Amino acid sequence: MTRVSTLSPIRSNRRISTTPKPCAASPAKWVSKWAPSPAKTWKMKLKPFSPEMAKKPVLWEVQEVAMTPFIKFTTGLALTFAFLANPIHSQAQELSNELQGLLQAPYQPQPLWFASTDPKKQNFDYVLLQPGQTRRVPLAKGTLLRLWSTSLFPEQTTLQLQSSKDRTTPLWNNGKALSGTLQNKAYTLFPIFTYESLSKLGEGAALIVTNHAKEPSKWYFQASVRPDKQVNLPVLPRINAIDKREFTVSLPKNSEREFGTWSTPGLIYELQIAMDEGSAKGVFSKLRLRATWDGQRAVDAPLLALAGQQKGDEFGGNAVADYDGFRLLLRWPMPFKTAKLSLYNPTDTDLKLDVIARVQSFSEEPSKVRLCAIEQSAHTESGKPISILKAKGQGALAGLALSIEPDKDSPKQTFGYLEGNETITIDGAPYEGTGNEDYFSSAWYFPDKPYLGEYNGLSFKSAKPPVISAYRFHVVDPLPFKQTLDFSFEQGRGNNTNDLNWKWTPIWYQVPPLSVPDAAGGDVLNGASPLNPEAGSGGGMSNGLKIALAVLAGVAIGVFSARRKIKRKKA
Repeated sequence: MTRVSTLSPIRSNRRISTTPKPCAASPAKWVSKWAPSPAKTWKMKLKPFSPEMAKKPVLWEVQEVAMTPFIKFTTGLALTFAFLANPIHSQAQELSNELQGLLQAPYQPQPLWFASTDPKKQNFDYVLLQPGQTRRVPLAKGTLLRLWSTSLFPEQTTLQLQSSKDRTTPLWNNGKALSGTLQNKAYTLFPIFTYESLSKLGEGAALIVTNHAKEPSKWYFQASVRPDKQVNLPVLPRINAIDKREFTVSLPKNSEREFGTWSTPGLIYELQIAMDEGSAKGVFSKLRLRATWDGQRAVDAPLLALAGQQKGDEFGGNAVADYDGFRLLLRWPMPFKTAKLSLYNPTDTDLKLDVIARVQSFSEEPSKVRLCAIEQSAHTESGKPISILKAKGQGALAGLALSIEPDKDSPKQTFGYLEGNETITIDGAPYEGTGNEDYFSSAWYFPDKPYLGEYNGLSFKSAKPPVISAYRFHVVDPLPFKQTLDFSFEQGRGNNTNDLNWKWTPIWYQVPPLSVPDAAGGDVLNGASPLNPEAGSGGGMSNGLKIALAVLAGVAIGVFSARRKIKRKKA
């Protein structure tokens, strides 16, 4: 009787969440349990060895309709070889719609901003609510991209969203978030992906807040609303192919090596860098990725800074990255006509890295915009704000990783230096926020312990000395500019500090020509930095060919083993 085996993947879907993610479990290698028996269903569960796989567990279920021992044996070997040949099955096979929106962001209309910023600019950036008082704050018609809020007594505060004249939705009720998240007194809502019904604001839209405490309470808020305007957004052209290129990079100490080049249009949508677990500690925060698009270097930053961790070494993931201590996966979309990628090792240790780039190839330029990310640093001076990014042209701010650390001899013992506000001026129109930590969707000088959220997080904090490192990704609320972007932070109350060390990595997309500053912590951009093209084995066999050869190898071994078994029986 002819016997057939069916193979079907069962994969869990990745849901967009703004809640902090726990640290990833300790990595483990693939473990397969083969227990074939006639007319039974057996399963092979693949244990995750990276945070990305932990989020997308894969379970392969094989139903044995009826199988001869020969077919069972050869099928098992073929599948084993296939899994070994392509171990990272949980990786995405295309760019997500969420991240694809970053390529459209420069063409979106500028959002309308609302905040409890002090009009007298005395850093009293709140609305004072008396006991039992209800306050209504008008918003605008459009799409609500982000809402952040906090109060002195969140457990005795009610916040509602009036999205139209006849619809009001409770968001936060006496210390409990009904929609969105409430953590460490900070409430955040990104409705466009998670609560889409709340994102549409009509005439009469407003925030309604009530203080139920028996004493006055300070209430802070920020809201971003995209106006309803008809705009023609570019879309990706048809994909010719999806390829996985693998590189082994031998990287001597204090050296830079180019490991990947592309001479035809494409889009890198996943970049994974891994190294031996024993030598990985502290390296990802120092190892720098450098990218050159169409002949202009546009990325020069530490790998972990691109994942949001300007300082720190937290395991976990967010909207653009996953990290487990010795393997980092970046998902920033990187379109290009031509591209060169290199790694710079500033440490005193020789490194050996395994790099995987997943690339979509096109017959034409997939997008006009280019990813830019340049690490910067500055020491505070009294009376001067910190300039985060100045750009000319058309683009969109996509994220920021920032760390602040006092001088070793600084007398600072508190986080009072976070009282400064951010100012983002787009095409001449300024927006002033309500505090350093408020920009990062946190509050009250950040929580005590690090956390990694989908779009914002705290990667490091120490009390003495008072040091913080935080990130925010504008994935769902990008800040587009058509002519100019000027992003700065007030450092301290009224720029009153002179003993703080700021280090940051802004991430933005821009239509060439690119406004790229010089990088901190490395060679001057576009300077005479020597590249060593000998980056180990950089060709990278195509993914499909590799799997096909592995399956054929499994079948061949199965046939050979079965024939030997038959001959022994005849003998």
